[in-house]
Amino acid sequence: RLTESSDAVRLVNAYWGQLAQSNSKNGRPRYVLLDEHKEGYGNRIYSLTNALLIGLLSNSSATVVRWRHIDAYFHFPLANLLVNNESMSIARLLNELPTASKVWLDTNSANAWEAKKDLGTLRTSIPVRSEHRAYMLSNYNPLFFELACNPAYFGLFERLGLVNADVLRDARQATALGSAFSDEERLERLFRVGYNIGYTLMTSFMRPTTLLEQQLHSFYEQHMRGHYVIGMQIRFLYMDYSSDTYPFLKCALDLERAHLKYIICSELFVCGVCVSGVCV
Repeated sequence: RLTESSDAVRLVNAYWGQLAQSNSKNGRPRYVLLDEHKEGYGNRIYSLTNALLIGLLSNSSATVVRWRHIDAYFHFPLANLLVNNESMSIARLLNELPTASKVWLDTNSANAWEAKKDLGTLRTSIPVRSEHRAYMLSNYNPLFFELACNPAYFGLFERLGLVNADVLRDARQATALGSAFSDEERLERLFRVGYNIGYTLMTSFMRPTTLLEQQLHSFYEQHMRGHYVIGMQIRFLYMDYSSDTYPFLKCALDLERAHLKYIICSELFVCGVCVSGVCV
């Protein structure tokens, strides 16, 4: 079981407040800057999750995000996560900070979209130097998965309630000197930390507005209540229609039972009744 979201929010707010106060006293505030990009909503969520975690790991005073219109759908219960904040804008910070203090942080990874991960190519740390004042992000690769694999960060994750204690225990065992785990077992245990962190950051620190919550509840009541629901995302852009659809269909048939409904998401209109690429 994960730490209750209210506990995680309280712990992270307190920790981030201490960082901001300490940086202010030293006269060297540091920021993570995430500017808007043109990718889809899911990829932007990855970017925001990266920015949140990197903000904590880099001892930054705040994470500053520009994402137009997101305020209409979500609110963010973190005092040091500044979304579309006019008084603390990315443009203003970039103009005020010395050029040498700005770091473009590359979130690319050889493991990002690969089903088979490579233990030897994990990027598990970010450069933190006293002269760094701004980390600028623009890519949507889920670097937070790999950063979460670093045992040096496990203590902070535990302190802030970001990860289940059992998951951290398993990950520590996998990285212990002389452990007999295979590379595959190590990766499985380490990436489970990333799944925990991603879940906590996405569900605790991005809360739907009342209007969106009402719309989601209405959709659930109309289409899902009382049914066993199977969700599938089919990315036709990256698959062969004639051969790659079979595993989806086989999985669906294996799971079939009474009171069953499918929710199928795709970047294409793949059936007769679709709304914004979602078929029910």
